[in-house]
Amino acid sequence: MKTRLQLLVDRYPGTEAFWVDSNRMTWSIGERSADIPERWTYTDAIAFEAQTGQKDLQTFTALLGDDARNGFMTIRIPRSLTTIADIPPYRNVTLVTIMAGVYSLFLLVSFLFFYRIRIRLTRLEAAMMVKGEGGFPSGVISSRNDEIGRLERSFNTMSIQLKTMRENERKEEELRKQLVANLSHDLRTPLTVIRQHVHTLLNMPSDSSHDSLRVINRKLDDIGKLMENLFSYSLLSAGKYPMEIKDTDVLEELRNAAADWYPVFEEEGLEIEIELPEKRLVWRIDPFWFRMIVDNLFQNVIRHAKSGRYIGIFCYEQDDGMAVAIRDHGPGMTYRSDAKGAEIGLSIVSLMINAMHLQWRIDSSNNGTTVYIGTSN
Repeated sequence: MKTRLQLLVDRYPGTEAFWVDSNRMTWSIGERSADIPERWTYTDAIAFEAQTGQKDLQTFTALLGDDARNGFMTIRIPRSLTTIADIPPYRNVTLVTIMAGVYSLFLLVSFLFFYRIRIRLTRLEAAMMVKGEGGFPSGVISSRNDEIGRLERSFNTMSIQLKTMRENERKEEELRKQLVANLSHDLRTPLTVIRQHVHTLLNMPSDSSHDSLRVINRKLDDIGKLMENLFSYSLLSAGKYPMEIKDTDVLEELRNAAADWYPVFEEEGLEIEIELPEKRLVWRIDPFWFRMIVDNLFQNVIRHAKSGRYIGIFCYEQDDGMAVAIRDHGPGMTYRSDAKGAEIGLSIVSLMINAMHLQWRIDSSNNGTTVYIGTSN
């Protein structure tokens, strides 16, 4: 330790080094200063600490070992050797050059950073101003995953959503116009029949008018059903038709619906085939909505497929679960004589099935039509 302290004193002129042993005796390198006592007391230690900051010396003190009773070592170096604050800039060209280089590099990096940000923001602004197909802004290419990249992707998502909304509005408007036109066709047909039978009643004896009255009553029921379907479709399209999802046994609902419609099927001369297992098939649906779906499908068979003289109600096991099916032997949707009618009943079926997250499929040919309803994957 004495050798190393001697090297330190020789290297830095004016440096003082000494240590105090466990007996509080002072051992110094070179000549000991007058303010350093030969034997230390607590008073000497306090006085030495008090005058440390008053001299033009930088003092460093450390214990000898981990125990304070072993003594301590002190080195005092002139402050002029420990600071560069008083060195003129022209005396330290290297330091000035490094500082200037760092500052210049900082300015260059900052300029490039903000310049690239400005370029990307300008490109995004230009994309917002340019109207693409349908009057909506075109998307921008996002190549980075930073804040601006996320902003660009959000802009692209917003543009796609706006286009989708506009396309949906256009399709809904076209469907609305088509429904109004087709509904007028469906209403015109029973009104024409009613008018003919009224004319017949006016020109025949009263005892022969019962058949015409029954036809008139049936056509009035058809008009009432059409108006009810139109009202339901309007509520469903606006999202205002109440729905209560709960566990529902769809096979029981099918049996109840078939029992209610059984007299109608017999009156129309249909062969009825029902094959439903004696077990429960529970779906998370609205039972009232499901009953409306089944009623519309049965009504569709009566209106369009009674010439086939057949209706079947079945339950199938498919790859994605159980499904129910309603089948007829009519001419098929493509060959129906009144295919230009409103088909508003099937529109209601589609809206309700989608709202309850079910899936459905229609297989139709000139030998008949089968409608399958199942749960979504």
